[in-house]
Amino acid sequence: MQALAINPGKRGFWRVEEEFVNAIRGREAVTHTDFPTAVKYMEWTDAVTSSLRERRQVQLPPSRHT
Repeated sequence: MQALAINPGKRGFWRVEEEFVNAIRGREAVTHTDFPTAVKYMEWTDAVTSSLRERRQVQLPPSRHT
């Protein structure tokens, strides 16, 4: 493996949490992730955090956002 050079003018980043919260607050439009996918991502993030804190498995809610 080796590093891949990316033209600085083409660099971007994915700000799921920030974009999701700002969209809810009406500050910006969602550009990278649709709302149902963002909700699933946030549920997953919360489950991982809880699992690490509590040292146990955390079940995700059933997929209801499809």
